[in-house]
Amino acid sequence: MKGKIFIISLIVVSLFWILQGIERAEAIEQFKLALAQSSPVLGDKEANLNTALRDIKRAHQTGAKIVVFPEMFLTGYMVLDGKDTSTVFDLAEGIDGPNIKRLKEEAKKYNIYIVMGMPLKSNVLRGVIYNAAVFIGPEGLVGIHRKVGLPTGPFF
Repeated sequence: MKGKIFIISLIVVSLFWILQGIERAEAIEQFKLALAQSSPVLGDKEANLNTALRDIKRAHQTGAKIVVFPEMFLTGYMVLDGKDTSTVFDLAEGIDGPNIKRLKEEAKKYNIYIVMGMPLKSNVLRGVIYNAAVFIGPEGLVGIHRKVGLPTGPFF
């Protein structure tokens, strides 16, 4: 449990640094962070986006400043033994995709920051998909964390 709390603390401090646009946080401002615990529907971006929109609204209503969704939430984590990799390629979208645009609208509407896990197409290399966490705020896209590859195998 201590490890999970430590990791969440690191995420919160890192997000604070990003939000404040500084390299080091000299004073930690307290804010509420919402961790979305919803289960995505595999391959159904529309249903998952609707769930996310509901969770974003709830987070706002509780006073949260940031809502964080699980890895690959937008599509569900479906890469097992390489069987569904073509589906991930079909479902991935670019940084200007319709779901990211909708999340930007919600972030602005509720004045909240959103971290959404999703497969993201590379804007540089055609055919490359990243397991990404997209960080969106009221001002638009704040940042993107891209994993190099989608892990496969029975251990995931």
